[in-house]
Amino acid sequence: AEQLAAAPDRALPPLAERSVVRAADGTVLATLHGEIDRRLVELAEIPAHTRAAVIAAEDRDFFTHDGFDAQGMARAAWANLRAGTIVQGGSTLTQQLAKQNHAGPARTFERKAREIVYAMALEQLFTKEQLLERYLNEVYFGSGAYGVATAAEEFFGVDVADLTVGESALLAGLVRSPNALDPRANPADALRVRDQVLSAMVSDGAVDARTREAARAAPLAVAPPVAPEVVDPFVVEALKREVLADPAFGATREDRVRALFAGGLEITLTVDPALQEAARQAVASHAEGTEATRAAVVATDPRTGAVRALYSGGDFGDSQFDLATQGRRQPGSAFKPFVAAAALEAGWTGEELLTGAASATFPDPSGSTWTVTNFAGASYEDMDLGDALAASVNTAFGQLVTEVGVEAVTDVLGRVGIDVDAALGPPRRRGPAIALGGIDQGVSPLEMASAYGTFANGGRHVSPTLIERAVSTDGEVVRALDPQPRQALDPAVNARMVEVLSDVVAEGTGAAARLPGQRPIGKTGTSQASADAWFVGATDELSAAVWMGDPTRRSPLPGVTGGETAAPVWQAFMTAALAEQP
Repeated sequence: AEQLAAAPDRALPPLAERSVVRAADGTVLATLHGEIDRRLVELAEIPAHTRAAVIAAEDRDFFTHDGFDAQGMARAAWANLRAGTIVQGGSTLTQQLAKQNHAGPARTFERKAREIVYAMALEQLFTKEQLLERYLNEVYFGSGAYGVATAAEEFFGVDVADLTVGESALLAGLVRSPNALDPRANPADALRVRDQVLSAMVSDGAVDARTREAARAAPLAVAPPVAPEVVDPFVVEALKREVLADPAFGATREDRVRALFAGGLEITLTVDPALQEAARQAVASHAEGTEATRAAVVATDPRTGAVRALYSGGDFGDSQFDLATQGRRQPGSAFKPFVAAAALEAGWTGEELLTGAASATFPDPSGSTWTVTNFAGASYEDMDLGDALAASVNTAFGQLVTEVGVEAVTDVLGRVGIDVDAALGPPRRRGPAIALGGIDQGVSPLEMASAYGTFANGGRHVSPTLIERAVSTDGEVVRALDPQPRQALDPAVNARMVEVLSDVVAEGTGAAARLPGQRPIGKTGTSQASADAWFVGATDELSAAVWMGDPTRRSPLPGVTGGETAAPVWQAFMTAALAEQP
């Protein structure tokens, strides 16, 4: 008895609500939900005739009872007996809320008594308007639609505010038996119950007879089921991974899953659809005719870390693996700038002469030797750091990493945003081949775009993010873009790196990436057997990485190189992307 008399511990728990993901321009990319798909709305957004229809169908004395209505229960039983089917519910709306949220579904006298006690307690805690709003948002209408706003979208393809009297009556009729009265599967039964609800609305004075007849005469215009559409699914999946790894969305992974799929978040991304299209067009116009089977393009704002474009290529339906963020590829010579930065930090001036021999052998830290050859067996005079980088001379960088040390290069990589352990593997697997991009696992285009952004941002690194702003259902800002730059490279070292990297584009292997009126920095990269071709470069506003190749690594691609294959894509993308900048 004491248990039955106790008021609910929590009056009404929060309702699960879908989260909405938008691009930077407000375009909806996806709605995310678990088993329950619901969009919460305020009572004022729901038409008066929609409210009246539900009350007529479920609880005609709603505004006069105290949570339990014995007369209404008897009247509903009589109406159902005469109709030969359930046309009115016996429980009040408040009882239904109590059952859903506190009493449970068990068919026992104790459960029913608990339901009534809870319902009367809810009536003391909330106004009738608050209870009606909660009910209209909570109730299930069938076909996966929870709440009247979601039902309006599901069955009629309209916003809840645009529901007609007839549509409202049909939805109200679904509540009692949503599966049996599914208007797509059983249209005749759905129409019959709709008409009964319309007559009840006339009896209640909610509509007049003329309105009822007009609603009856209207055809059953139920929308066909629409499969949920996700625009840029690779972007949305990358967002999910970011949210589920971020404690701002919950202390545990379970909390974050609940927030993302049931918390009603409004998430605005940094990704710009115009730049997404620029990436698609750049790949489409330049990849054809090459031997590369896939391409990925990632662009970030070096100043804020905002990911402005994330193009993974391929068909998400065929493979959900995201080359742009999850793909770990050999970077080839695109790693040479990090060796150069390590040398400058170690006290090199950049004027020292490095070997340009076609082939050279160096001592390996393991005690053996390491032989390096230049691309196509090219031979050069001894040269300084800038010329070695512009011509991408392998032997010069073999000498440089031998003198500077692998650990110094690894340290630079970590500071500019490369996940060293994931990219290089354990320390025992890290050798001087790092200077030429020979690493254990590889790097993603996102990492490379972010790392080169460090050079474009005065040596300051900002971690990349897809989230511009995330707001909870009650208006609280859960996450907002808040750059936290770290000085990763000494400003003087970085200034020298910008100088030599701009020469790579102006007069070196990156010439195909030149931009009119700009002096971008950048570097080409081609892995062994041309399985991977890169161009990574940046301006003050945008840092972008282009990768092209064969994700399967099944066969060599002799015609694919960073300078001839990836650099033109980068140039086309950046030309279009920078034109979009304010």
